[in-house]
Amino acid sequence: MSAPAYSLEKHEVTTRVLDLLRSIPFIDPSKVITTANFKQDLQLYVLDNVEVMMAVVEEFALDIPDNDGQKIATTAHLIDNITAHPQA
Repeated sequence: MSAPAYSLEKHEVTTRVLDLLRSIPFIDPSKVITTANFKQDLQLYVLDNVEVMMAVVEEFALDIPDNDGQKIATTAHLIDNITAHPQA
């Protein structure tokens, strides 16, 4: 699969990430905001984070190495990571 010839704008990434997180059954959609902490605000733990990263990989068609995915702790960090990703 080849990378798209354009990069995603931050506002588009933000909208898609928030919509994606709100669609995940074990996340309370009312707590999904751009400053949400995955563990403290969204009550996500290790396996939940893995599922979220898998959903992000599928949604944005990009690779996030496990080591990098484990370091992402907030919605804002995830958005920044996707926006800066070379495949985005």
